[in-house]
Amino acid sequence: MTEISVPGGGMRFCSEGGAEHDLKIVSARLGLETVVPYRGDTLGLNLEIQAEPLPDGEKGPRFYTNEMDLPPSAFASRDVAMLDGFHISHDYDETGDDSCPVLLYVAETASHDNVDRLDLSLNHLGDGRYRVRAAGETEFSATFEIDTVVTLELVVLKHDYGRIEPEVEAALDKFVDRSAVDVDWTLEFTDPDRYRLDARFRHV
Repeated sequence: MTEISVPGGGMRFCSEGGAEHDLKIVSARLGLETVVPYRGDTLGLNLEIQAEPLPDGEKGPRFYTNEMDLPPSAFASRDVAMLDGFHISHDYDETGDDSCPVLLYVAETASHDNVDRLDLSLNHLGDGRYRVRAAGETEFSATFEIDTVVTLELVVLKHDYGRIEPEVEAALDKFVDRSAVDVDWTLEFTDPDRYRLDARFRHV
């Protein structure tokens, strides 16, 4: 992967048949989420990285995972460093597997393109900050390389029906040490009331 020396991180992007652009990252978000009991045995990895607009003013590309489900064995620890060393390599042409839940939004074509080839890694730098490096190609031959830093702050768990239930907190205990987080039930929607359980890492 080419090193991208852009302060704050960057994305090198090239649409099919287009010019290559080195773009700054304008926002990045990293979180973990699940719904109990439907998906309570996994945590969904939610990573979203938005690049600045293209030189012609078109909205910049947005890389995102669509709740990539990870079992407890996928995590390095039960604290804020739990994603340290995470790595995924995927190549649709080699495997024929089209289930990789990673997409790239390309404004030029107004499409959310499946990422057919991907190499993604996360390495913990301390205090919840992760270096994210990703490279790949979409189903429509747009290519990208990403090198940036993002902070893991929150694990969110919800009950299927939005209720406050002990099984939601039990699901949290499968993944996270309570000493590492502050836990609070939050009213997310009203009429009817629906709650979520927020586990916020303490030293972030």
